[in-house]
Amino acid sequence: MSTLEPTDLFELRHAATDRATIVVVPERRLLAIDGVGPPAADDYRFATNVLRKVGETLRKRVLHELSVDTRVGVIESVWWIHPEMTGAEMAARFADRSDWHWQQMIEVPH
Repeated sequence: MSTLEPTDLFELRHAATDRATIVVVPERRLLAIDGVGPPAADDYRFATNVLRKVGETLRKRVLHELSVDTRVGVIESVWWIHPEMTGAEMAARFADRSDWHWQQMIEVPH
């Protein structure tokens, strides 16, 4: 098992899937939207657009009111299926993603 620091982003993006990786992430503030359905669904795309607009609006306000230039956060997504399944069921669940749960998040400035 290895431990990665936030500066090891390249290593994290290309981490092997055959071993556990512990990532040390500093505390962050996130705005999140939850939903159910496939990644191509209208509500998933709508949530992505809302988070992007909110991120840009927050960046502009922080710049205008505090004179601090921040960056718009990267949208992160997490997917899961309820209930948990066996490996044999996994392939069928990938074919029909209509009941996948998702959460999209964007980091917001302090």
